[in-house]
Amino acid sequence: MNESVPDNLTEWLKSMFDKDEVEASKKRHNLTGINRPWPLSTAFYQVDLDGNIRGGKILNYEPETRKRVEKMKAVKPKPKAILVRPKVKTK
Repeated sequence: MNESVPDNLTEWLKSMFDKDEVEASKKRHNLTGINRPWPLSTAFYQVDLDGNIRGGKILNYEPETRKRVEKMKAVKPKPKAILVRPKVKTK
């Protein structure tokens, strides 16, 4: 995975733990910051044993409360999370 963009979850973790510990945990749990569909969101990727991304979930966290955002004002029908599936190659 490429260098990630800032996200609210990582920033909160860095305020509580050592930066190196946070980065190691992000790598171990396949987390990265992403700005789509919401700014400062966190993507949780599902990676198989061969290192291929098989899916994932994008969540957003409130920087003040440190809880997941339940409703997004700018998105309709206001999902709590977005599931990500890779494109399947056809022969």
